[in-house]
Amino acid sequence: MARIPPDLSKETTERVLEVKGDEEGTRLDVFLRNRVPWRSREHLKERIRDGRVTVNDRPAKASQSVRYGDVVSIHLVRHGDPFDPSEIPLPVLYEDDLVVVIDKPAGFVVHPVGRHQHDTIINALHHRYRNTEEPEKDVVPKLAHRLDQYTSGVLLVAKRDDVRSDLGRQFAQREVKKEYLAIVMGAPDPAEGEVEAPIGKNREMKNGLPMGVRDDGEPSLTLYETVEVLGDHSLVRCRPLSGRTHQIRVHLAWLGTPLVADQMYGDGEPLVVAGETLLSNYPLHSAALEFTHPGTGKRLRVEAPLPGDMERVVEALRG
Repeated sequence: MARIPPDLSKETTERVLEVKGDEEGTRLDVFLRNRVPWRSREHLKERIRDGRVTVNDRPAKASQSVRYGDVVSIHLVRHGDPFDPSEIPLPVLYEDDLVVVIDKPAGFVVHPVGRHQHDTIINALHHRYRNTEEPEKDVVPKLAHRLDQYTSGVLLVAKRDDVRSDLGRQFAQREVKKEYLAIVMGAPDPAEGEVEAPIGKNREMKNGLPMGVRDDGEPSLTLYETVEVLGDHSLVRCRPLSGRTHQIRVHLAWLGTPLVADQMYGDGEPLVVAGETLLSNYPLHSAALEFTHPGTGKRLRVEAPLPGDMERVVEALRG
């Protein structure tokens, strides 16, 4: 019998973790610290002492070693106040039996990670589409790609595993066309062009930057054009032709025009106009996405309007 995926719209404090090959031989307490890093070491040890951790459904000790394929279960004490995923807005831009495209609001993480376990976009999607009581009506939504927490706009979601696989292939083979709008400091020179600079992980974490332009990085290409110069700032359209982590933010910073209020790749200062703080996090918007529909085989382009906060910034900067 096929295993029914958990309904992520329902709060749970249990975590079920399968030991990977490179984790074999690790002490159980060290394994948990690595896999549940948002909880303190003392909290995890306390869970083990209280018998709230099992390995393959058997009571476990902190000092025992885990083996490849072991299933480790831990019951955590709920952290923080309960969150209702139905409170997360999910404006629909396009929907049919195979896919749904939403206009993701800025500020939300797309998938459970760290302390964000119940207040993410996927939690809200499960709330909308899951029906575990009637399996024939149950839809398990799966993200076809991801957007950073403060990036808004077009987010593509699959309603079936085979659809997710097809869309994943399209992203991997660069068949999906992506378009973003960003508000940056200064004005790109030249006003239109391309940034072809390899991007890689900053292993030494110098300057606290996780990604950067590196000689040994992965080939990365971003096309850009200045939509409008707004005094000391600009509205820029970007078309990434590769899919590196933080690519647009890294490339725009390397160009000398970092995103406004970008605490990672810019100066991190809030945007203040006429004494009013208009932005405290970077303004990046997924404006359009074009892909081949897995069902019809036809190209489909979905667009998301500029969000209200970015519109207000543009208007204020014009003034």
